[in-house]
Amino acid sequence: VFRHHDSLVRYFDFLEVNYNNTGLANFRTGYGDWVPPPPHPKSDAHLMSSFAFLGDMKLGIELFRHSPHPNAPCQLRRLINLSKKAAPEYHKAFYNSTLGAYMSGLQTEQALSLYLGVVPDDLTSSVLSYLIDDIQVKNKGHTTSGIVGIKYAMEALSMMDRGDVALDLALQTSYPSWGYMIHSQYEPATTVWELWNSDTAGPGMNSRNHHMFGSVSSWFYKHVAGITPVGPGFSHVQIKPNLLRLHNLTTKVASPHGDICLHYVKLNQGTEMKGDSAVFQYDVILPPGSSGTFIIPVALDDRSIGIPNTSNSVEITIMESGDPVWLDWQFVEGVRGVLHAVKTATHVQLELSNGNFKFEVRVSIIGDSSGTTVSKLRA
Repeated sequence: VFRHHDSLVRYFDFLEVNYNNTGLANFRTGYGDWVPPPPHPKSDAHLMSSFAFLGDMKLGIELFRHSPHPNAPCQLRRLINLSKKAAPEYHKAFYNSTLGAYMSGLQTEQALSLYLGVVPDDLTSSVLSYLIDDIQVKNKGHTTSGIVGIKYAMEALSMMDRGDVALDLALQTSYPSWGYMIHSQYEPATTVWELWNSDTAGPGMNSRNHHMFGSVSSWFYKHVAGITPVGPGFSHVQIKPNLLRLHNLTTKVASPHGDICLHYVKLNQGTEMKGDSAVFQYDVILPPGSSGTFIIPVALDDRSIGIPNTSNSVEITIMESGDPVWLDWQFVEGVRGVLHAVKTATHVQLELSNGNFKFEVRVSIIGDSSGTTVSKLRA
């Protein structure tokens, strides 16, 4: 970062000059959300370029925040101020109050806005609902996005506790989808295509082995296993598995300290406990020199992760190698490597040192005051 400081400054000079000349509503454009699935149109080009502009501001802020260059603090303040100015302008330029969504209402236009965090708090829920309805109802569980939009649709849905909708997209097998590529009657894929419709499109710009839609692979690590770095060089990681519909999962992420591993098994589901219940096993390995925050969903499957629970509607116990670490909604001290635990509305969060851990989690959804089990609210 130090060596490239001057180049970075010139790059952000270029972006700022263009922004000052046009604002976001008419910001310079490029390829945009390239190759959405026919017959769906591309998203608004100016919204796409504005997303890239604000995304670059975020990256620049992180780079200058950690840069040792003596002029980095000045550049940091510059980009923070520019972002504070541009973020509300994005909403003003692209939100369609008549529609209750961004621009024409395409999935990409909602997903990018949610991912950026520029949607006002009082509209976030409605924009998310609009996106989900477009996927699940209007398009019957399918994407309408190109290479940019599909990446951030998967990311935004998972970030907002609707990874269940993202998983539905990942598991879809009819056109357009990754599963359609695999199950194509014309040429079943063994690698990811350049186009959603490569099997019926012409020969031009139509590779069958292309990274165009490969962003789903990073989504598996970040949001299925939920492994993301929090400290520099993976010195501290967050592990937040999200997709409890799956019955097993094994993940390994190479870090400078060694392999970070998660093995997950859904052992059983039944009614032997109060109400609906399930037992999960999580094997976690954090190498020497690292530590972790392990965030355990208080839910039976991914469709109910985002629904707040209380001690009156759910029971959860967490054991590590047979010793309790969480009972009666309280942290139990004394287990080696488990430093602390707290609860949120939807998760139990454990702070871990390095080591090998074997957690068994038992969750039982009892039901709310109306008699409806929480786990069925999204069925």
